[in-house]
Amino acid sequence: MTNYKNIHGTNIEIVSSDPSNPVNGQVWYNSTDGKLRGSAVSPAGSWASGNNLNTARFGGYGGVGIQTAALLAGGETGTAVTGKTELYDGTNWTEVNDMNTDRREHATAGSYTSAITAGGNDRTAEVANSESWNGTNWTEVNDLNGTRRTMPGAGASNTSAIVFGGFGPGPPTPLNALTESWNGTNWTEVNDLNSGRNALSGAGTDSTSALAFGAESPSPTKAFTESWNGTNWTEVADLGTGRAKSFGTGASNTSALAFGGEVPPVTAATEEWTAPTITTREFTVS
Repeated sequence: MTNYKNIHGTNIEIVSSDPSNPVNGQVWYNSTDGKLRGSAVSPAGSWASGNNLNTARFGGYGGVGIQTAALLAGGETGTAVTGKTELYDGTNWTEVNDMNTDRREHATAGSYTSAITAGGNDRTAEVANSESWNGTNWTEVNDLNGTRRTMPGAGASNTSAIVFGGFGPGPPTPLNALTESWNGTNWTEVNDLNSGRNALSGAGTDSTSALAFGAESPSPTKAFTESWNGTNWTEVADLGTGRAKSFGTGASNTSALAFGGEVPPVTAATEEWTAPTITTREFTVS
């Protein structure tokens, strides 16, 4: 007969208090409380609506920071490319000093006081130049190895970041799955996304833990989400609504924001990412 030991290889542990760090699927009997308990992970996470941007825009991939302190730079309103930089305080967006060069479809990573942006399109051609944000202004630094656009970035600061996916290097400009790492001086290719895609978005506060979500190509717009662990990409829960060219920011597998983009049409909607959580479950013993 199949029982717990046959499945898991051990008997149910009898303990006087609940484990402080239970693993997914662990079951134990609490002799003090007289309760059979177990832990389970909610692997999917979830998205919920949040406050919108002041102005609908897309194509920037220029959001960095956390849910209560985020930076947004660049993008397109639908009629023009912009270099606007805005700060998010957890509730509202406020404009601060802008980028030196208007651009869209560029990657940005770091924090709201220390960030790096690279690549993109000035609405006439792809670019490879990178700019560093010091909390007040943007300054040009060393560029990507080749021109690239429509890819997001993730990282801790203007000295540690990654960019992934998009179009390029070009010309030509193929759909790609490239992931590149920034060390404060140069860009180097590391392990790529599982599949090439275009106009996706991303989040992450360090270069070893990132979130990639949405896509325009392959069409139609996608809602799927992938998690980066510093080595590989793994699929997790999807966005509530498929979208492309949106902005993203946050701490990847702990919290994130997805805002703006094209569904189509252009949207100002914001979604919040909640990380997978481990919960303790209690069972009745008869």
